[in-house]
Amino acid sequence: MLLFSKLRYAMKYNDKILNVVYTTIIIVSIIVILIYKPLLRKYKLNKLEHEGVYTIGYIYEISDPIRSTPFISYYYYINGAKLKGIKPIEKYRDEFVGHKYYVKTLRGDFSFSEILLYKPVKKKYLTVPLYGWEELPE
Repeated sequence: MLLFSKLRYAMKYNDKILNVVYTTIIIVSIIVILIYKPLLRKYKLNKLEHEGVYTIGYIYEISDPIRSTPFISYYYYINGAKLKGIKPIEKYRDEFVGHKYYVKTLRGDFSFSEILLYKPVKKKYLTVPLYGWEELPE
């Protein structure tokens, strides 16, 4: 009988410890995610500024501005692959859709990009190198 009561006490004690451990893991994970994501984005934007390459992007859609902040959806080709990106905009503007703009993307991580809405592509026919341009073409 004494053995069972000691065993029951040990199990209750272990459950409390496990609950504290699980709660701590969850809280620390949330904090890490909340800190890590913005830091990673800031790091990639800084790297993009210094080591980015340029290609041409095509805007194919703008999200519904009634439900949330409007987002531009665009795609671009680099290294033989078609990649997609999104960018929030301040106000809904239909004139973006269907037009081409320059896109700056990371050399080692082509999935991270930034469309340059202030730089529309003016030339009708422009051949993009496989890995993009080092500088914006004239």
